[in-house]
Amino acid sequence: MEKEGATVSIIDGDYDDAVARSGQEASDTCIVVSDTSWPGYETIPSQVIEGYSTIFKEIDDAIDSSGIEHPDLVVVPMGVGAFMAAAITHYRGGGRSPLIAGVEPLDANCCQVSSLAGDIAHVPGPHESIMVGLNCGRPSLIAWPRLASGIDWFVSVDDDAARDAMRALAESAVVAGETGGASLAGLRALLANEEAAADLGDLSEKTALVIVTEGVTDPGAYEKIVGRGHDSIGRVLTAMR
Repeated sequence: MEKEGATVSIIDGDYDDAVARSGQEASDTCIVVSDTSWPGYETIPSQVIEGYSTIFKEIDDAIDSSGIEHPDLVVVPMGVGAFMAAAITHYRGGGRSPLIAGVEPLDANCCQVSSLAGDIAHVPGPHESIMVGLNCGRPSLIAWPRLASGIDWFVSVDDDAARDAMRALAESAVVAGETGGASLAGLRALLANEEAAADLGDLSEKTALVIVTEGVTDPGAYEKIVGRGHDSIGRVLTAMR
């Protein structure tokens, strides 16, 4: 962001503290653009969710052109739940009814905790997962109603699961950062859970859509986790003497 000419202020706190601080800046001359929402700040987050819907339309187009079946299971990473809200709106309409699973870090699972509580709940920090894009302590006010009624499985995973998923994705020529590996980690956790596996049924003839929302944000950390640089993923390397 700084390279694009923005002035970046770093606060002493977590994501929720940063959101609260940015909210203080809102005025007639300062527009706050965020995908989370709170009382009195709902219009722009609603527009952000609408914008996210473009991704799922593009996925539909790609699936239609490839000839594979539309998903029976959709696995989506969740922070405040805005992206998930777009997924639910898309996949709960038009007569489609895939199972939908949302994935969060184990120590920032605010959507899962809220589901268990039956209402929006706060998971206090510090949130220290390497899946930093998902380190959020409270669901979005406008996203929550859709999450509460539209998600079949809330899944929380630890950092080791995310690392394993990054390595597995690299083997399939997909470059994914720590947050990017969350959905595959969540799918693996679902398949390892007896109750969830029974709900999913035999997946051998079914299609799972795993959303990867992050590439490499820290090349050094990526190479340490995966064992090779991100620029080598997907390349055919020929050794010559």
